[in-house]
Amino acid sequence: MLGINRILVAIDRSEEAAGVMEKAMQLARAANAEVEVVRVIYEGIVDLSIREVEENQAMKTFVMQSEEAYLEDLVEPFRTRTPSIICLTLWNKNTWEGILDAAEDFSADLIIKASNPGPGFGRTPSDWHLLRHATVPVMIVKGRAWQDNLDLFAAIDAIDETQRPLNISVLQKAHKLARILNGQLHILAAYPITEPFTGPFPDEDTDFSDVRNQVEQMVRKNADDMVTEAGIDYQYLYVIEGPPAMAIKQLMDDTDAELLVMGTVARSGLKGFVIGNTSETILHHTDCDVAVIR
Repeated sequence: MLGINRILVAIDRSEEAAGVMEKAMQLARAANAEVEVVRVIYEGIVDLSIREVEENQAMKTFVMQSEEAYLEDLVEPFRTRTPSIICLTLWNKNTWEGILDAAEDFSADLIIKASNPGPGFGRTPSDWHLLRHATVPVMIVKGRAWQDNLDLFAAIDAIDETQRPLNISVLQKAHKLARILNGQLHILAAYPITEPFTGPFPDEDTDFSDVRNQVEQMVRKNADDMVTEAGIDYQYLYVIEGPPAMAIKQLMDDTDAELLVMGTVARSGLKGFVIGNTSETILHHTDCDVAVIR
């Protein structure tokens, strides 16, 4: 009824694996959703080169069986509460591609995985690829458990009218998650500092306080209009000034938020490779979980 019927959970060998499973199972039970748990493996599994692993079928079979056993052991404690869990181990040199293939075959409505920050400049982290290519929402989760009546935030762009359809989708999906998890939905809208509204060389008589008030009123009205169009309710609207990534991160830290839902627009080329987009920046610099809507 709430639109989350199948959840794909991507697992790696990390200390956070059990925490990822716990959050996924909590969401699955609340939504009455089916669950598939997938483990994608390839390089770095054994102390052999990639070519040696590929040429040695016996070793590949051994590694696959070992990973299948690991996955079954991880899932077993959760079967008493969610018996219809499917386990799948895949061999793919790109983890994100394996996850997306599994999600497509499973007809998943949501992908959940642990946060896996990659190295800095010179290599794009796997999570960035996943966010850019996934056709369903992706939830990147951190270690801490969700609390009862969690605070869930939906971040929207209340200035750029071209992003309105994406904003409506973010609001509706965040509202569904809040209902499923019995949480409180808050909305946040960040707007840039005054230069886009005054120009780089404003007049000496420019009243920046008045400009800020006008922009904030516009943002609040646009946000209210989108909430009405989305047909949702919420607890509180935060309107904050500053670069979106920094402003959103600061609010998440200040409010001790547990889950942020936001949209992302695919980016390509050198700019996307070097700095990623706002959602990717927030993903790696905030302590809360992040659900990203394309």
